[in-house]
Amino acid sequence: MREALLRIAQSIPDGPPMTAAGNSDSVRVQLAERIVGNGPDSSIGDFDTGRVDRVIAAVTPILRERDVEVADDLTANAIVTNRFIDPAIGLPRAP
Repeated sequence: MREALLRIAQSIPDGPPMTAAGNSDSVRVQLAERIVGNGPDSSIGDFDTGRVDRVIAAVTPILRERDVEVADDLTANAIVTNRFIDPAIGLPRAP
């Protein structure tokens, strides 16, 4: 994956400067600072539906004040799914 990112970055004219060492350091820092991480079941990419429901509850009044239509019965289960998450894929534990 890291090699693919390097190839992609190098193929973009005026693309972002990227090195293998920089990518490795980025992964290390993101894990250590808990910027990215696994869900409660040790897989990456899964949704916490309770958290999504809390976000919906928090932003719905703001959106409605701006005349954005939000369904009264909107829930996390209507907009996110964990159906395609492979629980065997996860990030290593932070060092």
